[in-house]
Amino acid sequence: MACYADGRRDKASWDQFRSAPVPLRLAESVLRSGEPMAADQDSSLLAGWWAECFQIASALAVPLGRSPHLAGVLTLDSTRLRPFSEDVRRLASAAGAHLGGVIEQARTSEARAASLSTAHAVRQLLVDGARATGIGEAAEVVARVVQGLAGTERSAVYLLDNGGRLADVRFIDWPRAHEDVVRARLLGQDVSDVPLWRRTAEERQPLFIADTATSDLLPPRLAEETALASYVSIPLLSGERLLGLVVTGSGGRPREWSPALRQAVHQVVLEGALVVQNAELRAVEQLRLQQLAIEAHVDPLTGLANRRRFLEALETAVRDQPDRACAVLMIDLDRFKEINDSFGHSVGDDLLRLVGPRLGATTAPGELLARMGGDEFAVLLPDADACRAREVAQAINTALRDPFVLDGMPLHVDASVGIALCPEHGRDRSVLLARADAAMYVAKRSRDGHQVWTPDGTSDSRDRLQILEELRNALDTDQLLLHYQPKLDLRSGRVTGVEALVRWDHPDRGMLGPDVFLGLAEQAGLMRRLALCVLERSLRDLRCWRAAGHDLSTAVNLSMSNLQDVALPDQVAMLLEVTGVPAGALTLEITEDVLMADTARSHQVLSGLRALGVRLSIDDYGTGYSSLAYLRALPVHELKLDRSFVTHLTTDPRAAAIVRSTVRLGQELGTTIVAEGIEDAGTLATLRQWGCDVAQGYHIARPLPAGEFLDWLAARSALIPVDRLPG
Repeated sequence: MACYADGRRDKASWDQFRSAPVPLRLAESVLRSGEPMAADQDSSLLAGWWAECFQIASALAVPLGRSPHLAGVLTLDSTRLRPFSEDVRRLASAAGAHLGGVIEQARTSEARAASLSTAHAVRQLLVDGARATGIGEAAEVVARVVQGLAGTERSAVYLLDNGGRLADVRFIDWPRAHEDVVRARLLGQDVSDVPLWRRTAEERQPLFIADTATSDLLPPRLAEETALASYVSIPLLSGERLLGLVVTGSGGRPREWSPALRQAVHQVVLEGALVVQNAELRAVEQLRLQQLAIEAHVDPLTGLANRRRFLEALETAVRDQPDRACAVLMIDLDRFKEINDSFGHSVGDDLLRLVGPRLGATTAPGELLARMGGDEFAVLLPDADACRAREVAQAINTALRDPFVLDGMPLHVDASVGIALCPEHGRDRSVLLARADAAMYVAKRSRDGHQVWTPDGTSDSRDRLQILEELRNALDTDQLLLHYQPKLDLRSGRVTGVEALVRWDHPDRGMLGPDVFLGLAEQAGLMRRLALCVLERSLRDLRCWRAAGHDLSTAVNLSMSNLQDVALPDQVAMLLEVTGVPAGALTLEITEDVLMADTARSHQVLSGLRALGVRLSIDDYGTGYSSLAYLRALPVHELKLDRSFVTHLTTDPRAAAIVRSTVRLGQELGTTIVAEGIEDAGTLATLRQWGCDVAQGYHIARPLPAGEFLDWLAARSALIPVDRLPG
């Protein structure tokens, strides 16, 4: 029954009307037939409970609306027997039809309003949820949307840990006193003991509790202490996973929720599961990006800022804040290479980890300490003058004075510090670094501990800076040349390849060897350009030689920074494709010390080069750390024996033993053995006798310019019989 009125509308009659134990048959008949009907108290359609309780003697019932879509039945009754005239019947039928239309329109309007309300709530959920990151934020968005739909006063989000215990509660519009009650009674508790949780975990559907006093889902005392009279509880889902509960409720009197509202809340639960899941994924992605940002700016060995972080901070200091002074300190550890060579790189790494905290203790908040690479550190001092810079430099020297104890062994290491000041010594990042670096080398040579760069300093410091600037110009103006040293196959007697060696045809100083400028190029970040320049020119020369009928290969050296460049394999592939040289005709030489700089990244780059088919060679083999370990972890095509062993082959039995065993090792591994530094015929003959594969050195030929190399090659016979090999 939808409505009742007798002119008085007293509560007792209304309650009696709503709780009728039997249906009104007259109304049921009209609903079935769709036609108006009248009945008296003696009729089976009216007799019984209805006639007795409401003293109905006669009743007229007409359908609300028109068949077959009836909205209900309108009944008119009288306490005395009376006939209903035809006019009354027509008037009642017309009123019923009109009222049915009104009811249908009202229902349509209510449905449209409910649909719009749901759509608005879902839209708000999706818009606000798109900005949420993490389960907690998304859960609060869901709670506010449900609270707005349900018209409740406050909400709480209950989040669980992996063990099923309540780990966190987030309150929305709660009194502080009630928050304290919940935290004290529920935080850390196993939620499986709460009936509301057990039912939610089983059904995973919203629960609408009209009166907490008649519900056993929450402890009565908890509902009483938090003044909770009625509430809606929804499962907090992420996809299919149940993460917790959202409870929104009100105090005061119990209340009911309409079917439309219940349907809207169900829809929010479905959409909310996607919102929470997306927010969870955003949190994971945010953590990943944060970790990548940290890793991009942190030195993995020492935990200090890395070179990139330092350069960015220095750039900000000198460019974005032009009126602000600063000082740059470059720090290089003395005797560190000796420790590495004597005890191995693992001990050297442990020492660097201990050095970092001592250096850090010399700086104040806001000052930046970074590891620039190897045993080189740097400090940026904002708002510092020469006095403050000298103070920090002196503190660094003092901090390193006490020995470091590694495995019970005391090790001493000092530092040389170079200082450059902004704006006195320049406002360009590269200039400041170069001048601090130059001052550091002055301090190292003079053993003064630290030095401030001066424009009228030693000729060496000026020379370094000048060479650096001239080297940049040399790369732009093709002043770099290649010389090639032949490599002799000891079995066939053929010259099967060359090693490309860079030279600098300086306009004022003449031909400069690589020892003059390669170190500077590495420090100034120019090795990438330089290496690509050497690669391109050597491959173009090789293409010409092969086109002329000479089946040759070329070898090019890589530096530390080249092996950290993950783009190198793609660049080599492009050069091979452009020049048309097969990958197997290119050998890339790296030293063992270079591999130690960043093992993971080095292996990534070398694996990419191997995938191209490029040959890999370990240069200066035997002088680095843990050679055999590298042979196991990183298979290479070629081992190039260091000249320090080969030069003394015929005079030093220990050197001879090392060379002979290495040749045998290469034979067992199927690895080509190249001996460099061949200075005499006796050494060449011995190597040939032991089965060495390839030799190069001054006894065979000195490095030659590209144009002279072909002339030298033509002067030799195309094939030298083995028994006529030199020596």
